[in-house]
Amino acid sequence: MINHLNHGRWILGTRRFIESYRLEFPVGEGVLQLHYALISPDDLYDPRLELSATFLNQNHPRKSFGIRKVRPLTDGVFSKGAFYCRIEDAILKDEKTQGALSNQTQTIEWQLTFTSEYALNMFPFKLLEALPYPEMKMTLPALKALFSGTVTINQKKYTLDRVSGIQTHTWGHRYPYQYNFGYARSFDNQKDSSFFAYSSKNKLIAGFETPDLPLFFLNYQGTSYRFNGLKSFIFNRDNSHIGYWYFKASTKQAKIEGTFEVEYKDLTAIREKDINNESLFIHYGAFGKLTLELYIRDLWTYQKRAILTTRKGASVRFAKRYKDPHVNLIIDEESPIPHP
Repeated sequence: MINHLNHGRWILGTRRFIESYRLEFPVGEGVLQLHYALISPDDLYDPRLELSATFLNQNHPRKSFGIRKVRPLTDGVFSKGAFYCRIEDAILKDEKTQGALSNQTQTIEWQLTFTSEYALNMFPFKLLEALPYPEMKMTLPALKALFSGTVTINQKKYTLDRVSGIQTHTWGHRYPYQYNFGYARSFDNQKDSSFFAYSSKNKLIAGFETPDLPLFFLNYQGTSYRFNGLKSFIFNRDNSHIGYWYFKASTKQAKIEGTFEVEYKDLTAIREKDINNESLFIHYGAFGKLTLELYIRDLWTYQKRAILTTRKGASVRFAKRYKDPHVNLIIDEESPIPHP
């Protein structure tokens, strides 16, 4: 069973709130991303449900595409205190996701089960869930999910058998002003190791910005290294622009240093709306390069333990309030909600 980290947080009647579940896994020659979301805007009580599917094509990036459907709250269920949401006929619940989306030229259908090998709470302190910052909270109920079932993309059917992916759960009172999200299911030289990274920046009163808040998790040969403790909020560092992300972090036991890199031709963009109707552009790179150096403390010094690399197996998102002009936009404004 998927654990409690997936339980819904939105309370019926609440304005100024976003909650979403994202799933990502390889299919055929690309990667499929599914997004179930609820947005309750701050200007009026008119919550809406959003369902989107994005197929990122590795061999032909310009053939990548995305489809989004927007529905009123009455056309689905977004459960409080349980892991269940439905948007028309599309369902996401414990160990199961199914749905279909289409537009004038493209179709995507999925019927999948998934399990979780392990989970992670990126903000492991209850106090952080009560504080206003960071504005968006995150858990990873299926940090290494295994997907089985079928996916049909433009009438081509794919069968998945325990394909490794990820499932995340986020909620809060608005999106961060900007954020990065990256992970590697495995490394070219270490198939049993994986890595997750998240960094966000928020705007405060009078335009002031918070520092970057980078947090990391590494599973290396069965040992977990967590760089998300209280000291991590102070001492972790990163620096990024669209297509490149440098980071470093340390604990008493270990330290890491590395980079995500994605070529422009492998990036696509999706426009999403914040609760105040402001645009947020998510620049996706599903076939990026990750290089990571791991050091383990030996008495008073750190000794290099491993250099982990994946040349095309890292997925990374760069979310900004603007779109890079070199990146192809595959989902723009959402479809309007029809009113009777």
